[in-house]
Amino acid sequence: MHHTFSLVALLPLVACATAPVASRSSAPPLTETFVSSMPAPAPASTDPAPTQPTAFGADGNAPADALVPMGIGFTTSPVMTFFASSYDIPIDTNLTLGPSVHFGFDDSESLFGAMGQARYFLPRNDTLQPYVTVGSGLGYVDTLGRGSEWGLLFSGGAGLRIQTSDRGMIASEVNYYVSTEELSGERGYWGWQVLQFVMKF
Repeated sequence: MHHTFSLVALLPLVACATAPVASRSSAPPLTETFVSSMPAPAPASTDPAPTQPTAFGADGNAPADALVPMGIGFTTSPVMTFFASSYDIPIDTNLTLGPSVHFGFDDSESLFGAMGQARYFLPRNDTLQPYVTVGSGLGYVDTLGRGSEWGLLFSGGAGLRIQTSDRGMIASEVNYYVSTEELSGERGYWGWQVLQFVMKF
């Protein structure tokens, strides 16, 4: 009888001792619960970083798009006020082709040239773009009432462009023009576009 009472009294103690062990084994560890509740990191993007468009172009040295240079300056032999414009069409990573016109005038005469012009762009940095240019076409001089002359016209020169925005540049360009005929008594003259504006459309 005494042993039976002792066993009955021990049963609640055994149940209390074993219950917490079972509950701890069934619950996940605290650190595992915290980690699983954190959001998964987003996968790294493989897309290249976007680049800002520039008038220079992303590849090579020539412009990526057609450009319109317009310049003002002067000529020598004869000395005149000088205006010029062209249309640059990209052909290769270093080359553009396009039509070119220039016009000069003073008190006694005027000249006009219409040419096809090529620009070859040399290695550049982020701001400066040097180039050389050649062209051929027709030249015309009017001596304002004393007569006019036509002749084949050839040119060669160089220039430097400076990037100012993603759609434009300023530049300076000088060319020497040679004619097959004497235009106003000369077979050649310099044309310097002291300030040239280059725009991308």
